[in-house]
Amino acid sequence: MDKFQSFGEVLSMLRRRFFLWASIIVIGGLISLAYVLGLPRDYETYATIQIEQPSIKTGATSPGALNADILQKLQIVEQRVMARDNLLTIIDKFGLYNDAPLSELQKVELLRKAAGVIHITNPDFRWRQDISPSALLVSVRMTDPVLAANVANELVNNVLEQEEKRRTEQVSETLSFFDGEERRIGAAITNLEQQIADYKQENAVLLPGGVEALRTRLVDLQQIELEVQRQLLENVGISSGGNSVRAQRLRRLQEESELYQIEIAEIEAALKDTPRIEQQYNRLERQLTKLEEQYQAITAGKAEAEMQQMLEASQQTD
Repeated sequence: MDKFQSFGEVLSMLRRRFFLWASIIVIGGLISLAYVLGLPRDYETYATIQIEQPSIKTGATSPGALNADILQKLQIVEQRVMARDNLLTIIDKFGLYNDAPLSELQKVELLRKAAGVIHITNPDFRWRQDISPSALLVSVRMTDPVLAANVANELVNNVLEQEEKRRTEQVSETLSFFDGEERRIGAAITNLEQQIADYKQENAVLLPGGVEALRTRLVDLQQIELEVQRQLLENVGISSGGNSVRAQRLRRLQEESELYQIEIAEIEAALKDTPRIEQQYNRLERQLTKLEEQYQAITAGKAEAEMQQMLEASQQTD
């Protein structure tokens, strides 16, 4: 074939073969149109859920932690919405895939491929930790446009219901936990306070404050006993079996000495047991302090849970 020498020769060739290439174009267009019309039709619909930050913030949460908390909430919601039981409910409600002999598992997989939840975030600020998704985009692709819209709306409603249900259940469970712990710790504190009171009453003399008085009494008794011993030494040689005044006085001094020695021995034995008594008392006090700290922490947690419950009731959360 000779090469074209000019653009005019090309135009001349096209004019001569006009019916040929025009027929090819028309036939090809008709075949393409028939093929496209023969394809199954797919309609895709979108629904957007706007995400707003809580209007009232509680606690000193950093922006990064708040963003991570929101992302975690969204992930939990997505998992619940795309859960097998939830999708089966939607399939049964709208009669999806009833014209095909598919198992429940296959129907769920088809719906998961047809539907999706996408986070919408400003791409210019994705590097910032304090930027959280501003919306959720729910997409559904099906052969029926009305059915696709209905399924998309149902998924949106499920997202909102699941999130509200999750928050409400979480707040209720948290508040119930703190209520139970408050009663348990409160009862433990009351019981321990009664134990400490009984222990102090039983060992008041050997506890701090009473030991000093006991030691003072011991010193006084030792001095008195020494004086009695001195008087006994002065009356050495006098028989205690006579009826004279000096003999009676000697017997009385001996009896007093024995009584003083018995009391001194009892006080010394009690003082030797003082460290054990104090140790047990301090252990009870430490247990009480620990319980009181736990009670304060539980009270603070309960107050925060009650505040969260009020925010949920007034719809002031995210």
